[in-house]
Amino acid sequence: MNDDNKRLHKKQMEQIEVASGLTRLWNVVCESDPAFVKEVGFGKRKFTSIDPQYQLHQATKLWGPYGYLWGMKDLKWEIREIGGVQVLFLEAIFFYPPPIGESHESVEFPILNDCKFQPGQDTLKKLTTNTRSKALSYLGFSADAFMGKWDDAEYRKDMETKFGDQEKLVRQILSAVKSATEVKTIERCRTRLQQLIANETISSPLVANELLEACDEREEQLNESN
Repeated sequence: MNDDNKRLHKKQMEQIEVASGLTRLWNVVCESDPAFVKEVGFGKRKFTSIDPQYQLHQATKLWGPYGYLWGMKDLKWEIREIGGVQVLFLEAIFFYPPPIGESHESVEFPILNDCKFQPGQDTLKKLTTNTRSKALSYLGFSADAFMGKWDDAEYRKDMETKFGDQEKLVRQILSAVKSATEVKTIERCRTRLQQLIANETISSPLVANELLEACDEREEQLNESN
């Protein structure tokens, strides 16, 4: 393993240590499947929207059915008139399981939200869904959308790759490396590969090492031929 690979391996180990600590949950749920991300226009403004059912599914995979070990409780509704407009307010307590090893039954925090009240338009249901998604966002669910990462075309491409066909990606990289005729091509492949590993687009350490070793091997062959 060359020096670059050793440094990359050390960085990966540091990331794993961080993920096992306070940011473990955040790191697990912060990235969003492109299939459930869409761009929404609001006048001249544009923002990234996440399918709330996708967030519900992600939380259910972690903690089980909504309302059992996690969810909202003690919901309080209130309609106020503000500036001639009826506004619906929701106050609730969001709860979820504590980190493994901690003794208390659940972690809780208050959540507040509001929207314009529109009779006959499922306002209560929509506000409840939006409030649940807002609470989940505090824990890091789909944080990439709220952090503006989806505005970056390169990030979008990486997520499409990560949640897409990993085997196809590996074949493409190996093909590019093996067919390279110049060392600078290998260097570009290695740089891009290191980016994909660092952001966990390629999440398997074994696959990552295989691809990095392929780069080293091909670079050595090209240097010997020169």
